Amino acid sequence: MDENPNFYLMFGRLEGKVDTLLSQQGGINKRLDDHHERISQLETLKEQQTGVLSSIRWGWVLIAAAIGVFSDEIKGWIFR
Repeated sequence: MDENPNFYLMFGRLEGKVDTLLSQQGGINKRLDDHHERISQLETLKEQQTGVLSSIRWGWVLIAAAIGVFSDEIKGWIFR
């Protein structure tokens, strides 16, 4: 190995490139963690909105069912 005087120079360059790749990988990992956090927040918000809309829908279903059950009484009250 010592026969080539450029060996240490080439090895140093290679080590520098590996360090650069490792630092870039660290940045990519941080971005992935940030994206994971943002996606988790969006999924939670979507679930909450789905729950609220489902509650509103069931409210309307209950109102329609009550009108259907008490339709004769409502007609009698309107046409007195």
